Amino acid sequence: MKKKIISVLLCAVTVLSFVGCGDTKSNDSSKEAASVSNTNSNDKKDDAKKEESKVLFEDEFAKVTYTGIDRDATIGPQIKVEIENKSDKDITIQLRDVSVDGTMMDPIFSADVLKGKKAKTTIDLMKDKVDKNFKAIEGKFKIMPKDDVVTTLKDEPFKINY
Repeated sequence: MKKKIISVLLCAVTVLSFVGCGDTKSNDSSKEAASVSNTNSNDKKDDAKKEESKVLFEDEFAKVTYTGIDRDATIGPQIKVEIENKSDKDITIQLRDVSVDGTMMDPIFSADVLKGKKAKTTIDLMKDKVDKNFKAIEGKFKIMPKDDVVTTLKDEPFKINY
C-alpha cells in the first residue's frame, strides 16, 4: 500500500515538473514576442506622430483633416482624411478638379457622413496613373446633401504638398 502511494506521488511530482518546465519556456518566448511586438508598434506610433495632421478646410458644413499617407497601398497611394459633419444634414463629399503634380486625374473618393458624425476614409490614387513619390495634390471637395447630389452646398479647394 505504501509503495502504491509513493509511486503515485512520484508520478505526480514528475508530471508536474515537466509541466512547470514547459510553461516557463513558453512564457519566456511569449514575453519576448510581446516585447518585439510592442517595440514595433511603438516605432509605428512614433512614425505616425512625425507626420502631423493638417486641417484642409473647415466651414459651417464640414471639417476635413489630412491625417497621413500610405504610399505603398495595394491599389496605389492612399491619402488618409478625417471628415467631421458640422451641419444639421447628412452630407456627401466628393472630389472635383484633382491634379497630382500638375496632371489631372480622377481619384477614388466619396464619403457619406451623417449629421454630427465623423468618418475616417481615404483618397485612393491608382498606381498605374500616378508616381507614388508625387510632391503635391490639389483639387476641390464638393459638399452636397446626402440624397441630393445635384445641389452643391460648397466647393472647397485644397492643396497638400509633400
